[in-house]
Amino acid sequence: MIIFRKVKELQEQGFTISKIARDLKISRRRVRSYFQYDSLPRRSSQRSTKIDPFTDHIVAKLKEKGYLIKDIITEIKELGYTGGQTQAYHNINMIKEKYDISTLGHVQIQKEKIQFNKPLSTRVLLKLTGYSLQSINDEYDRKYMETLLENMTDLQIVRRLVRIFKKMLSRGKGNIDRWIEFVKKSKYKLVGLRSFANGLSQDIDAVKNGISMHWSNGAVERTC
Repeated sequence: MIIFRKVKELQEQGFTISKIARDLKISRRRVRSYFQYDSLPRRSSQRSTKIDPFTDHIVAKLKEKGYLIKDIITEIKELGYTGGQTQAYHNINMIKEKYDISTLGHVQIQKEKIQFNKPLSTRVLLKLTGYSLQSINDEYDRKYMETLLENMTDLQIVRRLVRIFKKMLSRGKGNIDRWIEFVKKSKYKLVGLRSFANGLSQDIDAVKNGISMHWSNGAVERTC
């Protein structure tokens, strides 16, 4: 009922189905169905289901951040649930609505929070971005960088691009045109690098003097 009211409030404010689904962490199908009603239809008389004996376990797991429904289904099967997969998803979503529980979807699943008391300064982070992890002597800094790289795809790409650029400079050769093109057209958030690439383009003749290295986008896409 609470979710229904929230959907109707956002609908009246002119929000799209996709926006409402994303903000409330529910499916677009569910939002679309709620759009059709002025009041939530009464449910048909409830019947006991094969999942009822596991309700307490399901509610407890749903309240854990980052717990996926598919994992809950696997667990209750091990506990003795004999119903079907589709019916389990349906019943668990009914339980979510009954107890007003919002959970993350598969794509939105939370990764474990980075447990560090002292974040690296911007200056140090920028410096370490171009280093190989093995060359970072400070154990704390190295582990911090490892954790960031495990959780941030954009940082992985930035690091790869920075290291390629440094390698071009140190070798005195490389395909700077391809590097600039990749940065400008990348789907990743490379705001700082994009500005840098635009600056290089304005004086490209001087920048690419002696640079002729061949490289491919695949080199950037590989996991660091």
